[in-house]
Amino acid sequence: MKISIYVKFVIIYLLGAIACFTFVAEGTSKMILNHMTTQKADALYREASLLSTNYAEDYYRSRTASSLETVHSHLSALDAYLDAEIWMMDIDGRVILESDKKLSGKNDPIYVVSSFDPTSFGTSYYMTGNFFGEFDEEMLSVISPINYNLRVRGYLVLHSSMEELIASKEAILNIVYLTLGILLLISFIALLIIGYIIYSPMKKITKAAAEYAAGNLDYQVDLDTEDEFGRLADSMNLMAKELNEMEAYERKFIANISHDFRSPLTSIKGYVEAMMDGTIPIEFQEKYFNIVLFETDRLKKLTEELLVLNSFGSKRGMLEITTF
Repeated sequence: MKISIYVKFVIIYLLGAIACFTFVAEGTSKMILNHMTTQKADALYREASLLSTNYAEDYYRSRTASSLETVHSHLSALDAYLDAEIWMMDIDGRVILESDKKLSGKNDPIYVVSSFDPTSFGTSYYMTGNFFGEFDEEMLSVISPINYNLRVRGYLVLHSSMEELIASKEAILNIVYLTLGILLLISFIALLIIGYIIYSPMKKITKAAAEYAAGNLDYQVDLDTEDEFGRLADSMNLMAKELNEMEAYERKFIANISHDFRSPLTSIKGYVEAMMDGTIPIEFQEKYFNIVLFETDRLKKLTEELLVLNSFGSKRGMLEITTF
């Protein structure tokens, strides 16, 4: 099945549009979410570092219920401000306090995160997920060590729901989709304009070439522009005109050559037949043999001239092709 260049352009455009939307849906979506997550994690880590230095260390200085109550009151006050749930844990994964829950009045861990492993953070200070199976939704968890006497005594962990970040990401992504859709619409309009400017003249020139190939040298390309297509159309019209004139010249030339060959051949035939049937007596035959020889030489010269003309025409054609 033959497919036009314009249809190929449209197919390529549609494939490009699909690729753009796919990239935005997959790649851009992930990049936006990663960027927003990193920004939120940086902000939470700065707060976590301040909290661990200003409040959490106080607990490890005295390890009393009153000190734990003081730390809890500070963290609870900052819970809503940071929009994050704040945990204080020891190095073994035991949760000492949670900002959104009341203290039991005892200086004992609330519960233990059995699979807690601080090395799973690697070189990063945050992670996304359910924090070792402790949450039912995806969370952003930022960890900051609590140092006392040059030793890590525990960790302050801030948990923030990823739901808000994902919602913000979707809002930004909708703007990106809208912008991309407008750009694709503009480019499609540009494609239609290009199709009218380029494909329409190309179609006319292709039709003219098909007409010339079919032998219709009277066909003229109706293209009145000053660009490359217009110059090409003028060249094709001139070529068709010259080919048409050359064809007429060849017909005239063949007619003249036929006449030039017919006259001596008719004479030779007539004289030979007259000598054979005795119309010309034997004593006059030498004269007519000389006439036959003269006409034969004449035919020979005509043949040689045709060969020279044919050779000159071939060389001229090759020269024109080489020059072109």
